[in-house]
Amino acid sequence: MRFYHSELIRRGVRDYDWDRCWRDYRRYTLHGIMMGVVSALSVQRSERGDALFLKMTRGACAQALDHDSFSYWKD
Repeated sequence: MRFYHSELIRRGVRDYDWDRCWRDYRRYTLHGIMMGVVSALSVQRSERGDALFLKMTRGACAQALDHDSFSYWKD
């Protein structure tokens, strides 16, 4: 993430500090969960496809838990 952020700045992104970049990364990690679930509902099921979407969704959930991403959606 540090490299990604430094490249954004190097390529001209302005007013996007490290703290905001890290916060955005953590928050939008939840998108991976949504994509795994919604995409799986939009295609014809197969054993291989089910395994792929399950792995993708589990990985996104682990990432979100590791980065406390769910804290952004508390009341």
